[in-house]
Amino acid sequence: MLLISQDHDYAVEFSPTDMLQIVEVIGPNEIRMGYDVFIQGDDHLLGTFDDLQEALDECKAIRACTAPEHYVSGYCAYDGEVDWNALVSEHDT
Repeated sequence: MLLISQDHDYAVEFSPTDMLQIVEVIGPNEIRMGYDVFIQGDDHLLGTFDDLQEALDECKAIRACTAPEHYVSGYCAYDGEVDWNALVSEHDT
């Protein structure tokens, strides 16, 4: 199956024997930024999720998919309107 990343910028062949890896992302001041999903042994990010359950649910959806391709959930086209530095600063206070 072809697995397409959350940002639609990467695609990889996924096999049922591939292991999925969830990594907790910690930002400045020990703030949890989310959970990243990868195929173990591949350093390309498949997607980032707000909480662990979302990441686990996506891993289950990937495993359950019988279609020839699967788009990792959560795609959102960045329109340049959000100031990401300001968002991080809000959490620093």
